[in-house]
Amino acid sequence: MPTFQFPNAFPPGFGSIGAQSFSAIDSQLRNPYIQQWNLTVEQEILGMGVRASYIGTSTRQLIWVQQINQVPPSSAPFDNGQRRFPALRDVALRVNGASHKYHSLNLVAERKLQNGVYYQLGWTWAKNMTNCLTDGDGGCQPLNAYNRNADWGNVDYTPRHRVAGSLLYDLPFGKGKRFLSGSRVADWVLGGWTESSIIVLQTGLYFSPNFSGFDVSNTNTTGSQRPDRVADGNFPSSERKISRWFDNKAFVVPGDLTGDGRPDVKAGRFGNSAPNVIVGPGTLLMDGGLHKRFQFGERLRATLEGTFTNVLNHPNYGTPNMNIRSGSVGQITSLYGRYSAGPRSGRLGLRFEF
Repeated sequence: MPTFQFPNAFPPGFGSIGAQSFSAIDSQLRNPYIQQWNLTVEQEILGMGVRASYIGTSTRQLIWVQQINQVPPSSAPFDNGQRRFPALRDVALRVNGASHKYHSLNLVAERKLQNGVYYQLGWTWAKNMTNCLTDGDGGCQPLNAYNRNADWGNVDYTPRHRVAGSLLYDLPFGKGKRFLSGSRVADWVLGGWTESSIIVLQTGLYFSPNFSGFDVSNTNTTGSQRPDRVADGNFPSSERKISRWFDNKAFVVPGDLTGDGRPDVKAGRFGNSAPNVIVGPGTLLMDGGLHKRFQFGERLRATLEGTFTNVLNHPNYGTPNMNIRSGSVGQITSLYGRYSAGPRSGRLGLRFEF
């Protein structure tokens, strides 16, 4: 016999201890929508194409998960009988209502290939804000089901400033070039070389200090939570170290009156810190390559190339420890993993075209 069958869908005693959870979808759920706009001005200056753009987007009716069975934060100790449906645990209802806003200024200078030189350099200032901190079709879930806007903050993966550039330079030696164009030996040894490089500089990504293990809000929430923010928490650039990246004393567990990292009283609320208020380490990355072209008659060509990531072998650091109750809070013990920003690496290749 099946365990669940109609007309009595649930067996006797089901949910009596508040251990069962359900997911549901609003019957009026709609697709989110995005509005995008931009204003761009272009001009040629000193042989370069210069472009300035303001770009904005606004996303509305993003899906978020409302825990309709969460007890509202209060000074009263948690009691399962305070739930809207006491026989159940979590009831995750997917509804519309979250939002996202993006504004940016983008400046780009570009020179088309001329006399063997091409380059492009761009700078972006961006402010990316949302109250839906998780991407994906399943929706985001705020810490407090009754105050979604407490999750309004920086999107963690968008730096405030980012510079990106690329360069191609054909070395001026060999056949058809400015120097040594009449020497076959020089053309074979020095001709056909191209240097390529890409550079990325950006300010740090954003992170949230957190703590866990205490139900400070009397909602039976003991997982990762945001603390109270009593100061800015971001050190000046000159004071940031991998051993202590941010001021952990700027964040306290709600209800911690003695400063020992434990709540002395139940605060009856969640922490007041917005998400993603700490700026992490910036990134400096330069990739480069050398490419040598050989021509064998009219139908056979070969290219010898060496390409390298992080040519300068600059250390790009990862996320600091954001647990304010940890003995290693603020310490960085990893490297940044995106854009091949880790230790320098290289690759040699030989390609034939016929």
